This record gives sequence, C-alpha cells and structure tokens, in this order.
Amino acid sequence: VTLARVTALFFSPIELSVDEAQYWHWSRTLEWGYFTKPPIIAWSIALSTSIFGQEEWAVRLSSPIIHFLISIILWIASQSFFDSKSGKITALIWISTPVASLGSFIISTDTPLLLFWSLALIFLIKLIKTRSLPYSILIGVTIGLGFLSKYASLFFFISLALWWLIYDRGKTLEIKSIILITLFTFIVAGGNLYWNYENDFATINHTISNADLENIIFNHKNMIEF
Repeated sequence: VTLARVTALFFSPIELSVDEAQYWHWSRTLEWGYFTKPPIIAWSIALSTSIFGQEEWAVRLSSPIIHFLISIILWIASQSFFDSKSGKITALIWISTPVASLGSFIISTDTPLLLFWSLALIFLIKLIKTRSLPYSILIGVTIGLGFLSKYASLFFFISLALWWLIYDRGKTLEIKSIILITLFTFIVAGGNLYWNYENDFATINHTISNADLENIIFNHKNMIEF
C-alpha cells in the first residue's frame, strides 16, 4: 500500500497547496521554529528534498512513509495489549483509514505528530509493564518531538498527568517516572521554546489567535452539522 502511494505521488499532477508551499519554503532555511508551526514539518521536507531534489512528490514523500511506520507501531502496541492477530488487524485498519489515505498524499503537521504520539503510547505500555525508567525518558523524548511537530502533542502529556493524578496515583507509575517524562519533554521542546522567546513568541501567539479562545461560543447546531 505504501509503495503504491509513493508511486502515485510521483505521477500525481496535483500541485502543492498554499500551506505545503509555505512548509517547503521554510525547509530551505532550517530553524527551530517558524511563524505558524514548529520545525519538524520543515525538517522532514528538507531531508526528502535533499535526497530526491526540489520536486513536489519529494516534498510530500515523508507522509506515506510515516503512515507506514505508524501502522507498524500500532501493530506492536496492539500485540502488546492483546495478541498477534489483533496487531495485524490494527495495522491494516490504520493503513486503510481515510485519515491515513489523505494524509499520505499531503504534507502536514498532523502526520509526524501522530507518529510521535504512537511511539509515546507504546513506550507508555512498556513502562507500565516493566516499570523501567529508560522508558520514561523515551516517553518524554517522543512527546517533545511531537511538540516540535504540532503543539497538540501537549494533550498527550496533559492526559497522562490527569490519569496519573486521578486514577493511578503511583500504583503503576512512580513519581520519578512522571518527573523524568516532564523533564525530557521540555528538554526536547526547549529549542522551539527558546526560538519563540527570541521571536516574541510568534508561533505560540499565532496558535492562540487561531484558537480565538476569548470568543468561543458553543453552538449545538454547528456541532451537529460538523
């Protein structure tokens, strides 16, 4: 499936969208952050275009490869929870979902975010099963890399913290694991946080502005339509 998607990218006549063109432009100058997004989207484009040239298909190349990796990671996660058969089914379900299909033909910040979110999930499973502290470090690193992909990665961190405070309270995860996760999340995310500090918090302010938090009106009709 992934090979077919890569082939389709190569022959596709579809030009870059405005957002994709912006990400490609950023990739020409590597930074720790950009006006509207964290840096990994530009870094991934820089990697693929440095190997295959400044082509539209090369700009998008990392997307189908990342979705392939996500399917393998979810295979391992499901197998760890249940059995080998469920792992295979999980991988097939992911690779055939509309989000993976669409996501394989565009370059977006959601794709690397989902990769690192999936990795954090599998490391969390391993940590709960083994209580081995190195997995705490790996969770922090992957959440941090997710933050460098899209700030929504913090929802993983917040959800984990709430679960630990309300439900677990040290029964399976010790406080030192939570401290290590927090520490390494901010170490990895530190480059972008410092870039924002140096640039008047441009990306963070843009994200807050887009969210329009001060003017949220909950509309049931709009929710049902969506």
